[in-house]
Amino acid sequence: MNVFSRVRDLFKSKSASAPSPGASEPDPGMLEDSRYLTDRENPTVQLARLIEEVPPASEVAGQVSPLNYSQATRVARRGDTATSLRKKPAAQPAAPSQDQYPEAMNALLQEAERGDAQAQYKLGLFFEKGAGLRRDNEKALLWFRRAAEAGLAAASVKVGFFMENGLGAEANITLAAKAYLRAAELGHEAAQLKIGLLYLEGQGVPLDFDSGVSWLTKAAEQNVPEAQFRLGTCFQKGLGVSVSYYEAGKWFRRAADLGHAHAQYNLALLCRQGVGVPKDLFQAVLWCQKAAEEDFAEAQFLLGQCFEKGSGIDKNMAEAARRVRRSL
Repeated sequence: MNVFSRVRDLFKSKSASAPSPGASEPDPGMLEDSRYLTDRENPTVQLARLIEEVPPASEVAGQVSPLNYSQATRVARRGDTATSLRKKPAAQPAAPSQDQYPEAMNALLQEAERGDAQAQYKLGLFFEKGAGLRRDNEKALLWFRRAAEAGLAAASVKVGFFMENGLGAEANITLAAKAYLRAAELGHEAAQLKIGLLYLEGQGVPLDFDSGVSWLTKAAEQNVPEAQFRLGTCFQKGLGVSVSYYEAGKWFRRAADLGHAHAQYNLALLCRQGVGVPKDLFQAVLWCQKAAEEDFAEAQFLLGQCFEKGSGIDKNMAEAARRVRRSL
């Protein structure tokens, strides 16, 4: 019995004892450590599916990852904006030395009271982080709001995040969406991604696929990998746009080039089938390897399948088994 048969038996035994989990509920969380994160399709469901042959081209649209709010990216819990995705990340305020706290904070407070938006924003960050001041989300939100009213996009993102997560005030997704929209209109790419996802799910705003795709496109054109991945999914699923595997492949490729593991995996699937891109088993393995390097479980398993069958790479049963084990 080869390794794939053993894995198949493993999943059969699991499915006999517990039903496959359904689609996850919307997760309003976002912004963590300034990195956009992508949730994955349930590994058990995905791996069981991949044990079988890759589906025919006509079914690829249903196999490449579905758009789901629970997979939406999380934009920075701390800091000003998803710095890992910004071309020119805004600098965080440098904390003064311990003996300079009273003087520095008083000077910053005076500037903020005079209406300096940058000072207001920095003061909000210090209250949020408890740097030189006692952590106070209510005061942080107050100063973020003042900076946002002065037209500072990063402050509007903070207001959106605080209102979405109930920090410093009662959670209100409608007010959060309003703040994200204001920042998006000012050109803030992370806010454009967020408001696009909210429109696609009807969270805090009316359900509107056209507006969702429009905002995702704006963020994608600013080289936000997650936005490019989501836009590719819209073209693959026909959400707000006509189904186009060519456009889906194009946006998956742009996100993949920027290191987005899920996009790399989806692109590998398209390359295997020649859907929207030229059929190329070697390229499929290449993109699968890149996603596997990011510990993307589905890519590890698909790569193991390639090694077992010698598809796009030399046959190697030992490596196939190793990849399958790493995917579990």
